Amino acid sequence: MKPASRLRSIQYFLGISVFLTVVSGFITVYNAAEKKEATDLVIHTYRVLWIGTDINLQLMEMESGQRGFLLTGDSLFLMPYFQAQAQLKRDLSQFDSLITLAEARAVLQQRLKPLIAQKQFVFSESFEQFANGGSTAAARFVASRQGFELMKDIQEAFAEIETFEKSALDARRGQLDFIYWANNLFQFISFGMIGLATLIAWNILRTKEQEIKHLVASLREWNIELERRVHERTLEISQANQKLRELNEEKDRFIGIASHDLKSPLAGITRLARLMRLEGVAEAQREYLDLIDQSCIRMEKLITDILNAKQAEQGVRIDKQKMTIGELWKLLDDEFGKQASAKSIELQLQPVMEDATVYTDSVLLFQVISNIVSNALRFSAGGSVVNVGYHQTDEYGQVSINDTGPGIKADELPLLFQKFRKLSARPTQGENSTGLGLSIAKLLADRLGLTIAVESMEGKGSTFRVKIPRSG
Repeated sequence: MKPASRLRSIQYFLGISVFLTVVSGFITVYNAAEKKEATDLVIHTYRVLWIGTDINLQLMEMESGQRGFLLTGDSLFLMPYFQAQAQLKRDLSQFDSLITLAEARAVLQQRLKPLIAQKQFVFSESFEQFANGGSTAAARFVASRQGFELMKDIQEAFAEIETFEKSALDARRGQLDFIYWANNLFQFISFGMIGLATLIAWNILRTKEQEIKHLVASLREWNIELERRVHERTLEISQANQKLRELNEEKDRFIGIASHDLKSPLAGITRLARLMRLEGVAEAQREYLDLIDQSCIRMEKLITDILNAKQAEQGVRIDKQKMTIGELWKLLDDEFGKQASAKSIELQLQPVMEDATVYTDSVLLFQVISNIVSNALRFSAGGSVVNVGYHQTDEYGQVSINDTGPGIKADELPLLFQKFRKLSARPTQGENSTGLGLSIAKLLADRLGLTIAVESMEGKGSTFRVKIPRSG
């Protein structure tokens, strides 16, 4: 090959290399936008799957509550039913806003929503059957398996939507893989062209050093510029790959969270909500997360209270021994001192003598008194006083808890210690109340042989007096 032809080849190869390097740079910039869109699609898809899973869970929770009520007649089963019903409405609204694919939206509007509405109608019809025909009619209705067939259709509709969403995600991943392949190909060809041009230039320098001295200088300048640009592109690709690894790790975390939710729904929902809050979400979504978190906390508190109530009903191990009132006062201060201060309430624990003692189970007595004190703080306004006092006779000691809250209506006093009873008065700062605290206190007091007396006047506050034996 003649030197002039070699020179033309060098120019040709270098020109292609520069062009391919510039194209590779544009593809790298384009990749960044594509990666962001792909990441958003991954997050969107897993949000759809998560909300869909939650809708299924709420329907199953409603069905459990419905069947429990129909088969036992116990209204306790209706509480999780109505809670799940409220959550289902919120989930459906969010699910509707997330579905954007035409095929998935058609399934949602034409199949899923009507099936869920029909499922809710079956729930209502079963309650009507129970009301009209009693447990026999309800059992016959349950045996008809209408709800089971509907649930299968609902799950099939969810599966079809999931298929559409995953297909869209897979298609997007395929596009992204092609873009990566094209970018790598351009870079490979670019590096190959640069290497070939350098080899030809070296050969020319060896054979015609004097003739191509000027060309060598030009080539060196070209090589310096090309190396700089290659270094920049390599750095950009390295950063882009690191970002992609981070996005893949984030995707793996989403998958891990979703898997764990299926094993432990309540704990999984709580952890997922808190994780999403820590990673940063929009304000509107933060409100949803707060609602989810609060719902989980209320459910956990309700479960704890129900277990405590059941334990008290079934009998607890009682270990009676002498206990000083001073010990009880310290436990109350440790438990409620900060809570009272947070509401600007003064918790007054009246001084007691060192020989102020009672004979009872100290753990269960603290639970009785703490439930009453907690109730007093919950219904007292800021700036008020909750007074805890004690006086004794030879046979009995008496703890009194006085508050200046809204009081209790006379016709509601007989309902005070019933389970799940929420009276007309409401907590002053919107605190949660399961309606079990005082009922647990009464059950434990009965087990211990204590008596609880209540004096209250609407608008004037309430006084609870707990009478405790001083000897066995």
